[in-house]
Amino acid sequence: MNREVSYWMKGLGMDDEYPPFIATRGYDSVVWSRLYSSDTSDLDDYQINQIQYILRETLQAVGAKAMVVGHILRKLQE
Repeated sequence: MNREVSYWMKGLGMDDEYPPFIATRGYDSVVWSRLYSSDTSDLDDYQINQIQYILRETLQAVGAKAMVVGHILRKLQE
């Protein structure tokens, strides 16, 4: 997946219009999910608890202690 996304970002993919691999597509996909970086000020306690639970389970599933949340790439406007 890393190689496919890297090629796409460099414009070297076969179909440069869409990101490769199904996990990179959609607002709630693995790559683009904003679940962990959302503003929680408007959320109820049960929603915050649910996000924290999902984060703990995700970290445990991959054997990690932390997660890095990056930025979204955007095409330059001409």
